[in-house]
Amino acid sequence: GERRNDLLVFCDESAAEARETELRELGIEVHRLPRRDERLDLRVALDVLNGHHHVRSVLPVPGSALNASLLSNHFADKVVLYFSEQELGASAIPFAEVISPYLLQQRLSSVERATFPNEETEDVRVTGYLHDPWAGL
Repeated sequence: GERRNDLLVFCDESAAEARETELRELGIEVHRLPRRDERLDLRVALDVLNGHHHVRSVLPVPGSALNASLLSNHFADKVVLYFSEQELGASAIPFAEVISPYLLQQRLSSVERATFPNEETEDVRVTGYLHDPWAGL
């Protein structure tokens, strides 16, 4: 099969060894991570990306738990937030667990805001910085 030297997989320390072996045989780099707060330790994953691969920028796949973890651990420097200002109700999936997009906007500097009209309402894109990504370099 084709070798994939550009693909990394992060998994739990208890992941199946046979599956790890299969991935490694395909040339996929596998990193077993410890758990922290019942999830993979993001600090270790980011250290691997930065230290071993010199990756300084990551675009995560959105999800309310991942977004909350990145924000609460101060791992995010820049935020690009797309949302509808229309209230979706209590059963809607939140942007981030226990973090409101409205409160997050108040913490941003160098904020840019754009609106995109659609059929019923308009969507909003807010871009800003939580931290200077180049501070200390």
